[in-house]
Amino acid sequence: MVNTSTLNIRHILWRAKTLYPESQLVVKTRAGHLRYKSYHEFVIEVETFAKSLQGLGIKQGDHVATLLWNTWHHLVAYYAIPSIGAVLHTLNPRLHPDEMAYILNNTNDRVLLIEKDFLPLYQRLSEKARFDLILLVDALDNARGTNAINSIPGEFVLYDDLVGSGRERESEVEWPSLDLYSPAFLLHTSGTTGKPKGILFSHGQIALAALTLTSSTTFGISHEDTILQVVPMFHVAGWSLPYAALLCGSKLVLPGIHPRPKDLLDLIQSQACTFAAGVPTVWQDILDEAKSSGIDVLAPKLRVAIGGSPPRENLIRALRTFGIQIIHGWGMSEVLVGLQSKTKGGEESPDKLLWQGVPAPFLEVKLGSLGGPSNDVPWDEKTPGELLVRGPWVADGYIGGKHQEAFDNEGWFHTGDVAVISPKGEVKIVDRTKDLVKSGGEWISSVEVEQGLLAHPGVRDAAVVAVPHPRWQERPVAFVIPHTGVTLEEGELRVHLERIMPKWWIPDEILFVEELPRTPTGKVVKGQLKEVWMKRKGEEK
Repeated sequence: MVNTSTLNIRHILWRAKTLYPESQLVVKTRAGHLRYKSYHEFVIEVETFAKSLQGLGIKQGDHVATLLWNTWHHLVAYYAIPSIGAVLHTLNPRLHPDEMAYILNNTNDRVLLIEKDFLPLYQRLSEKARFDLILLVDALDNARGTNAINSIPGEFVLYDDLVGSGRERESEVEWPSLDLYSPAFLLHTSGTTGKPKGILFSHGQIALAALTLTSSTTFGISHEDTILQVVPMFHVAGWSLPYAALLCGSKLVLPGIHPRPKDLLDLIQSQACTFAAGVPTVWQDILDEAKSSGIDVLAPKLRVAIGGSPPRENLIRALRTFGIQIIHGWGMSEVLVGLQSKTKGGEESPDKLLWQGVPAPFLEVKLGSLGGPSNDVPWDEKTPGELLVRGPWVADGYIGGKHQEAFDNEGWFHTGDVAVISPKGEVKIVDRTKDLVKSGGEWISSVEVEQGLLAHPGVRDAAVVAVPHPRWQERPVAFVIPHTGVTLEEGELRVHLERIMPKWWIPDEILFVEELPRTPTGKVVKGQLKEVWMKRKGEEK
């Protein structure tokens, strides 16, 4: 029988304590200073906080929520809360307050760990969601400077006071028995297709996802790495990087509150970072900052993972001019670690730069047919289908048993993404099922048309939506943001698109806008763009 007793987050903490006590954590403080801590100091803080939580009566199975940035306190929570058998629930402060209230009404969190930045948000939620205790991580003098501190509903305690009393307590932490099925981490989807959906991951799922990130086929995280935690730790478990880093003894850099592109660029350079991951807009902003500062090299050995939404080809090429190895990835809240492709050197064709790549080890993929019988679709690099995935860390359902149609009885998760797969198993996401344009019975990929628009040097951003058509059922319409100081004409973009795609794919209209509506995780809200187009048509009539 296989012994799986070490497949849990507490084993990662054991490795940090036993194998890598001298490894470094670099934390940017609220005041903007860099604070250097060892793993040894970190483990002591985790154990003290864990003991303090138990002193408050937090027990195995209880939920503890966080409203925190990528900070020291958040990393401590990542380890202390699951290690005592409680469930860490990361709240995304970028969600609408109504969505946040919906989440809190369905999760029964006992304690909230919060930074002062989010106190006004909590005040708006306090009547709809109550906690037994609020733990404020900021020093009391700073907190008193806010208007919110004096009107926090319910009992609150300062983190430093709680941990200080924990240090004075002679008792040891009572570590409960954990196994790979023990619940550890609760997160929610961003609500792009209705109300946010809760996903509860076990210790084993988190541990295996972290281990997978050490594979050379994924991110290749190792002891030699210096990792900048760009991905918010309140988003999809920070892409599991806070766990993979300590698993290997990597140097981990936490950028603190409200990191700006300049802050991230400074940390990449000053700490000689070798790995960082983020969404395309983050990397575009960092590149713009580098160019404006006359910087030619971000860091000599930097690897960059891009995910969250498809990057444009120009962004990938621009990053490569800085000597950066690109890892183009794909994942979802339900899929902690998904697909990765690596671009190194100049041998790849332009099209291959945009492929999401092969599945991570132990992850399986296949394509299901679109809009017809549920048949498998061939891996011929041409035929699109809905991407289905399954694996040990892929969710098998949502809390409350809602929306179970996305999970079948063979363990496949129906992602809602439309993809093609090459004979070699390489995956390219071409759209979302809800965003495909069905024109005259044929499918048009909105993502492919967007990539075509983004290939024009004058286009900064673009989104394509399907709108009703009396003859063809649906037709594409494009919304385009030009680069600052650039004047574009619709005819110019049409000529550009005619060179690279079928004529019937070209949008019927190209509208120029100043911004695109986005979700808290940076995805374009295409439903709002459709409403803009419908309103415009109504006004024209």
